[in-house]
Amino acid sequence: MQNPGNPANAPQSKKIPAAIWIAIAGGSVLFLMLSCCVCGSLPSMFANRDLERGHDLWNSGDKAGAVEAYAKAAEWTRNPLAYQRVIEYHYENGDADLARDYCRKAVKSGVTLRLTPQELQDIYNQALADHREMEEKRAAELARKEAAR
Repeated sequence: MQNPGNPANAPQSKKIPAAIWIAIAGGSVLFLMLSCCVCGSLPSMFANRDLERGHDLWNSGDKAGAVEAYAKAAEWTRNPLAYQRVIEYHYENGDADLARDYCRKAVKSGVTLRLTPQELQDIYNQALADHREMEEKRAAELARKEAAR
């Protein structure tokens, strides 16, 4: 009686020629390369869609809806207008903390803004100063670690 669990009794698979493996590998690499090219443009595509939607809503008077679209665009792009409208809207509607958070995000993303009123510009400037201070501390720490080697 044969033991079905015995590997010696397992059906033998046919060997796949090397040329087929090379073709499979080449096709996989090509697929990955093309996928990266397409995926690389997706953030830009989403940002443009959200920016256009934000502009349309803003121009039609739906500032709350526009700000939602601009906030989504700010996740994908460094568009100053998207950040400006989100920050100013939240500030004007009494949510200075959320405006401050978006100022920090803008600074971290490298977005330069000119905001009104001056108090809001001061909040942005403080976020910028805090970011620079943090970067200087990080650079000093790296230099100290490098010198210790």
